[in-house]
Amino acid sequence: MFKRLIQLHLAALVIIVTSSWSLASARLQDDGVTSQRTSDHFLVICHFKNDQAAEQAIEAVEEVWTTARKFWGLPPKGRLLLTLHLYRTFGDYEAVEDRLHQGKFRDNLCFTDYKTQTAHVALQPPLDDKTLERVGLPVLTRRLLAHEAAHLVRLFYMDTTFEHHPDWLTDGSASWFDAEVMKSLELALDDESDPWMSDSIVDVQRLLATGTLPTAEEIFKAQIDEPKSFKDLGKGQKYSLHELFFRFLMESEHQFGEKLLSEARRTGGGPTYKERFQAHVDDVFKSKEVSMAALDEMFRDYISRLEPEWEVMIRSLERRGDDWLQCAFADTYAVTWRTRPVDRDEYTLSGNIEILPTGGQQLSLLLDRSDSGFISVAFSREGYVTVFNYDATKEPSEDEDSWIRLEDKRVLKLRRLDEFAFEVHVDGLELTVSVEGRKVLKVDLPRKLTGPWGLGAYSESVGFWRNLKIARPLNPR
Repeated sequence: MFKRLIQLHLAALVIIVTSSWSLASARLQDDGVTSQRTSDHFLVICHFKNDQAAEQAIEAVEEVWTTARKFWGLPPKGRLLLTLHLYRTFGDYEAVEDRLHQGKFRDNLCFTDYKTQTAHVALQPPLDDKTLERVGLPVLTRRLLAHEAAHLVRLFYMDTTFEHHPDWLTDGSASWFDAEVMKSLELALDDESDPWMSDSIVDVQRLLATGTLPTAEEIFKAQIDEPKSFKDLGKGQKYSLHELFFRFLMESEHQFGEKLLSEARRTGGGPTYKERFQAHVDDVFKSKEVSMAALDEMFRDYISRLEPEWEVMIRSLERRGDDWLQCAFADTYAVTWRTRPVDRDEYTLSGNIEILPTGGQQLSLLLDRSDSGFISVAFSREGYVTVFNYDATKEPSEDEDSWIRLEDKRVLKLRRLDEFAFEVHVDGLELTVSVEGRKVLKVDLPRKLTGPWGLGAYSESVGFWRNLKIARPLNPR
């Protein structure tokens, strides 16, 4: 419910403007100049001039091949170039997608076209030239490039059957690839601490908790005879489900993944491929020890034991070494929450912030997530520290504002610092904010803040969170 409420209300944030905040952003245009890179197996064409982006793109997709050789268990057919296109703007991407697929993958912002054997990805989040040069290719874009490269490799290795592969194999394997590549490139640590994968886990755990998680058999047979449990799932939920189900198969001590991939490879092509492949799947799970019912129980136990650390409400948040980079899309607020509550009414959150000079120029520490709202401690590059109470129970309108300003203070010193230290101390119904070791404001709170904390970035804002720490008293009241 909270995710739905915040998506309804966050658009209202764009009308909140503290003195001197700038909402203007650079217009991103494609002037026809490209940066291209090739590796042993891929060609990446960036439809804009940025050699760093091209280098990082080719690095991500070539790493897919390293995993693919072992994954598919087949020898290479020789040197080849699988082609991926990276577009600077959504408009550039949409023009190509409309020509090839008439809007089918418009909202995806990435797709693989099997007829032309090419993949197409939009740069996201959109960044101006200076910011792109500063932070490099967003991890979200690198992950999507790896995802589509995995589809191209599957097309290459299984060129007579790829069109008939079930979604748990098609989307599941590509998601598995992109996650493994990000870990290999040290852009993600493990699944439960990576915001992208962690968010998928949250989605599937929610299905399990609400009794709407499809069974293993339903996942296998969804494209042959779609069960009601699948019809009620959203697109994002299906992606998350296939992602986690495939990872479960690959990590199983019973080597389910290897067995099923072997069946996928040896099943011949043709219009009845799905049915014949499913018959092989059924054969794998005929024994009492590994029956389909036993597999389903294993999958549910696997999901229940995972401990995701983040839930991404609105993208994006990504790890950069020991830092976190947060980039907000245009006209919306990037929001990512920790999954566990603080469970104390006294604690201190501290760290360092670097806000880049682009777009909205504001990062926010978020406190006490609940269905009714949260508290936001906003830091702007213009030197403002503002505490808001976001009331999610109110419908945004001209007469009633969901964002209630509790306190704000201009700290001129912030305008002269590229990076600054902050500390937010919560003590019962009192909140204190310090910057560079000096207290800058104190505010009385409407309630105790014991729920999860999170990170936010104002529309078009880009910045780094560093040295994030939470300290709780050893002897809570």
